[in-house]
This record gives sequence, C-alpha cells and structure tokens, in this order.
Amino acid sequence: MAEERRSAGAPGGAPTLGELLEEAMAAVAQARAALAAGEVPDLEATASLVDRALAALGEATAEQLPSARLKLLGLLDEVSALVVGATGMRDRLGGQLADLGTRRQAIAAYAGNRGRG
Repeated sequence: MAEERRSAGAPGGAPTLGELLEEAMAAVAQARAALAAGEVPDLEATASLVDRALAALGEATAEQLPSARLKLLGLLDEVSALVVGATGMRDRLGGQLADLGTRRQAIAAYAGNRGRG
C-alpha cells in the first residue's frame, strides 16, 4: 500500500525516490549558485536532502536502482566540492577578518599614542 502511494505520488504519501532526488539536485544547484555568488550556502540543509534521498535508495525498484545510485554518487561528489569551496571561503574571510583586527589594533595604538604626545 505504501509502495502504491509512493509510486502514484499520492498526496500525504511519502515522497518518491525520484522526488527526493530532484529536491536534492535542486538544493545542490542552489548551494553551488550561492557559493559562486560569494554567499555562504546552507550546506546542512543540502546534505540533509541528499541523506533523505540516500535513505530512500533502499526502497528503490530494480529498474530505479542503477540510475538512482549514479545520481546519488554525483550529488555526494558535488556536496563534497561545496564543502571544500565553503571551507576555502571561510578561510579567506577568516584571513580578511584577522587583517581587519590587526589594522584596528594598529589604528587604536596610533590614536592612543597621538593623544599622549
């Protein structure tokens, strides 16, 4: 019965594997676009959708399995690349913040020395 609801995509039924894969692919594309725009993507939500699709793989039919496996492997590779990209962004931003902190300290020290002189 649950299989019929899933395959029919009936309202109130669990999402099908295909629907979960589509959601995960859309989330990965959105995260990739955010990263390309210099924004921090929501990788936790993206990974959660990929996890849901991965969990649904156990219920895939024999016909769905090869294609679904390939799509999921591709999604996992893309999520890994997003994590690397976001980590690089974090490191660059961290370096910029450290530079700003150093400059702020230098300005404060200069202003303090000027006031004393």
